[in-house]
Amino acid sequence: MNNYVNVIKGQPLIDIGRAADMAWICFGDIIKVKNYKGEYVEKSSFALHLQCPWRMVDTVNKKILFTAYDMYLPNSSTEWTEDFDWDIQGINRYDEQAKKWFGDNKNIIVEEIELDELGDLKIILSNHYNIEVFVNKSNETECWRFFEPGKDKEHFVMTGKGYSFQ
Repeated sequence: MNNYVNVIKGQPLIDIGRAADMAWICFGDIIKVKNYKGEYVEKSSFALHLQCPWRMVDTVNKKILFTAYDMYLPNSSTEWTEDFDWDIQGINRYDEQAKKWFGDNKNIIVEEIELDELGDLKIILSNHYNIEVFVNKSNETECWRFFEPGKDKEHFVMTGKGYSFQ
């Protein structure tokens, strides 16, 4: 299973964001692929979709920079109220911190991949950053997925019961 994810070793991190509460991190090159409408759109060579706890860590300063949970917190210019709608793009702490980090950190390269027997994933990046992903389910619910957009290749999917190819 390490071999499947290890293909991003040496690849650049090229984008980071979210759709609802699913975070996505893109690696490799920008490629053009056909979408479901048959139109060409830009994607990345490799994609990681995260639907479990994860965090971006500065290993030198020993700081957590942003996490999956930050999606539910207001950004620095928004006050929390009972009506706070975290799903609006740009309004939550995750959107703010991920955008700031990515804007400040160009040319980040994947240096190492660590994948343990429980499915926890650590992506060691250049410039002393780590992406740390934690499987938090005990059933077959998807926690994270790694795939190559535009390729007719199965996705590597990690659940609380282990991995599968879908």
